[in-house]
Amino acid sequence: MTRNVTQSSPPAFDEEKQTWKEYKKELIMWKSLTSLETKKQGPALYLSLTGKAKEIVKDLDSEEIIANDGIDTMTQAMEAFFKKDENQEAYITYKQFEEYKRPKSMTVRDFIIKFESLHSKLKSLKMELPEGVKGYRLLHSANLTKEENKLCLATIK
Repeated sequence: MTRNVTQSSPPAFDEEKQTWKEYKKELIMWKSLTSLETKKQGPALYLSLTGKAKEIVKDLDSEEIIANDGIDTMTQAMEAFFKKDENQEAYITYKQFEEYKRPKSMTVRDFIIKFESLHSKLKSLKMELPEGVKGYRLLHSANLTKEENKLCLATIK
């Protein structure tokens, strides 16, 4: 998921579209490239948060947020709430994989890249799909026309 992130603006967290693990990685990447001094990273993150994430950190004292480790304090508070156990993470990841469909505006090449990315996430959670199931999901999720689908099926050995 590509985001428009600047050095001074931390990534936004959308819990509907990404896992806590994915967001935390983006936040770590942002921290490594930002030129903001550490005292300003906490306030920048605070101002970028919305929804449940904002609710979780809004009761922190301003001094805690502005401190040199303010961003870490907020990250720990959010992690306690958003971090999923392995079963929850596996469920969410499989659901994303299962429900993914290529938008008509997306090229098949870009779709295959996204599909492989979703499949890699499954594999990282030790969820291996048989080749036949993976092939079915690829064809089904490609969102092809009936004619394109028939052509694909006719060329499969």
